[in-house]
Amino acid sequence: MPNSLSATWTWNGALIVCVVASTYGLSIGRPMLQTGAVQLPYAEVLRFAFPLSTTLLQQLIASIFMLLSGFLQLVQRTWPSTFYKTILPTDTRLDDYSGADNTKEAPPPAWDPNNARRIVALAGIISTEYALTSYAFCFAPLEIYIISRALILPISILASKIVVSDHGILPVAGKIYPSLFLSSGTILAAYRRDLPWPSDAVWCAFVSSVFGAIWPVFTQHAFASTPVPENSNGHTGSYFELSRSSKRQDRPQNIFAFWKYIYWVSLSCVVMLFGAVLVSTELQQVSRNFYVNGVLFQWLILQMQVGFFRFIFFCSTLLLIHATCATTANFVIVLAYASQMSVLTFSNLLSSQKIGITVCVASGVWFFKNHEDSLDTLFSWMEKPSLPRHKGYFRLFTPWRVIVVALIMVSCLVGFQIPDFYGTEAQLPPFFPPTPDHDAYLGPRARPDILANLDLLVNECRGPYEKPEKLRDVRRCIDYLATQQDAYFQVPGADQRATDTVSEQGSDASNCGGPIILYHVWWSGPPSWRTELFIKSYFYTQRLACSRLWIWINVDHHPGALTNWVKHPSFAKFLPFIETGEIALKEWSLPSRVPIFPTIDPLDRARYYAQPSSPNFQGDVFVADSIIRDASGQEYIQFYKPGDQTQLTFYTVASSDAARLIILHLHGGVYLDIDMLLLRDMRPLLLPGRAFSERWGAHEDPTLYNNALVALPANSSMSSYLLTGGTRMGLMYHFMILGRMMVSEGRNEVDPERGLLKLESAFFDPPWPAMDGMATARISDDEWSAYDGEMAPVSEHGNNRTMENFFRGAWAYHMHNQWNAVYEQGSWIDVIARSHDRFFTGAGTNAYGEKWTGKALSQYGTES
Repeated sequence: MPNSLSATWTWNGALIVCVVASTYGLSIGRPMLQTGAVQLPYAEVLRFAFPLSTTLLQQLIASIFMLLSGFLQLVQRTWPSTFYKTILPTDTRLDDYSGADNTKEAPPPAWDPNNARRIVALAGIISTEYALTSYAFCFAPLEIYIISRALILPISILASKIVVSDHGILPVAGKIYPSLFLSSGTILAAYRRDLPWPSDAVWCAFVSSVFGAIWPVFTQHAFASTPVPENSNGHTGSYFELSRSSKRQDRPQNIFAFWKYIYWVSLSCVVMLFGAVLVSTELQQVSRNFYVNGVLFQWLILQMQVGFFRFIFFCSTLLLIHATCATTANFVIVLAYASQMSVLTFSNLLSSQKIGITVCVASGVWFFKNHEDSLDTLFSWMEKPSLPRHKGYFRLFTPWRVIVVALIMVSCLVGFQIPDFYGTEAQLPPFFPPTPDHDAYLGPRARPDILANLDLLVNECRGPYEKPEKLRDVRRCIDYLATQQDAYFQVPGADQRATDTVSEQGSDASNCGGPIILYHVWWSGPPSWRTELFIKSYFYTQRLACSRLWIWINVDHHPGALTNWVKHPSFAKFLPFIETGEIALKEWSLPSRVPIFPTIDPLDRARYYAQPSSPNFQGDVFVADSIIRDASGQEYIQFYKPGDQTQLTFYTVASSDAARLIILHLHGGVYLDIDMLLLRDMRPLLLPGRAFSERWGAHEDPTLYNNALVALPANSSMSSYLLTGGTRMGLMYHFMILGRMMVSEGRNEVDPERGLLKLESAFFDPPWPAMDGMATARISDDEWSAYDGEMAPVSEHGNNRTMENFFRGAWAYHMHNQWNAVYEQGSWIDVIARSHDRFFTGAGTNAYGEKWTGKALSQYGTES
């Protein structure tokens, strides 16, 4: 008897593992999982913001897996006997088994599992929960969904008492108290003050939790409501129950009955979801707004993964309900979701979240420990001494105690992150960079009306669009940029004035001789030496009379961020430039809508509805996907309902992707990531007024744009096209997604008039192709070993670490994050910082031989 029950609960433990693992699989496959401990390839560019269609596809895949699993019976006729233990009365103890051996053969069940009414009802509940969950996954952060899961246990316990009140229940301290503690711990573990609460998605998350609590209780009630034959010796059986004495050859028949049940439920879910998709307008939206060129295989693999885990989750949950009870299954599910906060969360955990995770772990230990009164329990096998033949201290190390200690250690490692664990310790280099004889290695600055021939530059550094044979020869491109300025710089013709190509962005153009161009950067968080490095590189290289730097501070999460910037010691040295207007600090908060103008792209105009929707109480009418027209006739791109919230603001990278496009659409100019270093005057590239971006590394794939640097004219057809496209696809503004759209619709560089030009990495990020192993030649002649080969020996004449040898010809250098790094003395960043210090203190010039005439700027490492 003990051995039999031990095997039973070993099987139940395996079911618990399957349930927990499948919840992780479902969450990993959710859209917008861009960050966290688990990183999926292409995760940030495989979003599919159409929840009904997503649910239908995933459930269809799950049904296919269920169909394939049915063929296992043809190969494996015998499954473990623990499949067929008697179902317990509702909410009984896990160890409350009758030890009586039933020697009578059980008669055929009285209830037919193919009963259409029961199957359709269960399928309706499950399909509704799945569809609502998909909507919540699409439009709300994972934390919101996990908070909603806290409702499952109270509803499950209440429903169990109402539906099957005639059965005995576990004592309150044994089940209800741990469940309530787990619910409280789940809320505490997932809650953050800066969480956005999109109204529709929040409602879907909480309603899905209600259905998620109901369907296990419904299933258990269906199992437990099986009529019990008089000669069954008091067994409370179910359709899938096979008594201990029944013949072994009857077991495959019962397996097949269980398989038919889950398959018909799953197939019914597919039929219902298919009907919901047809009734809704989502299918038409998918046909208009879904671009999968280049990532179709990866997208299908992701959907197959979610479908597989949905199959595992459904089957293992049903078996766990059958083996234990609905409340136990729901407890395991909620505990699994709560544990995801320590693994899948996008940022460092707050102290309150760490406490919540600890409460959840303690609740789980409490819940399962209450079922440990005898060897007939889930964890009884763990309490046996692991080293029975040894005495002394070794007898303290039981498997159960080892597992508890391991859980505590893992919680400390994952949840309680140690500050500065990844800190970088600066080390002195073997030599110091030399002081150059002169800093003016670029020669005199070009006239303010000089234009760069962008088509010629692209042809020299890429080659033909159909055969980009020059793409990976970064060194050749850099040499061309450094030595052939006379070839690609040109004076505008008599019929081409600079003011015709770029709209003037300021009133003070008297000292410029042309239009003033805006430079935009976006930042979330306090200023640091990295922001100082960018600002000083801007002052060091750009024609300040013709430029303005706008720094956009994200206040969606930090309402007082702008005030903190002004008061921060690291930014104090730049305050005088705010007074002169050379720098402007601006608050960024995602607007609910932005206006569009008659310059909208013809492709977007063709997507307008033939019959617009009815006006709302404010007179707004949807005239196309994501485009509304107010009562005055002004059209807007709507990102979310006014007065509501969106999950986009919760993800810094996604917010940044949207911010740069909105800012450029409203104001024009050029956007740069703040981790870029400007090395040359950008004006000749920007003055033609062409919309352009950067290539992703040295990949030939035409869809791979990089939005680290984007230049767009204000209120242009391209800015409207990009914003509208990302919005109608579900607020997806990553340039890999928009790149697929542009290539599919001919709005990439193949269309020089209306497409987005793509400039090569050699212009703004020269080492990237080499780091990816795509460069065909050595990029630089310096001694830095990060490129290739060994570090050059230091001669008596010093070394070549001067600005003149740092990617001469490139317009910028991209540092790619490394926000917590500290540059080392003698490194290339140190070389650049020393050049800046000489320039701003009057001890040297910039690369164009110009002296600093602005307000005094203190050196790096000083606060003012």
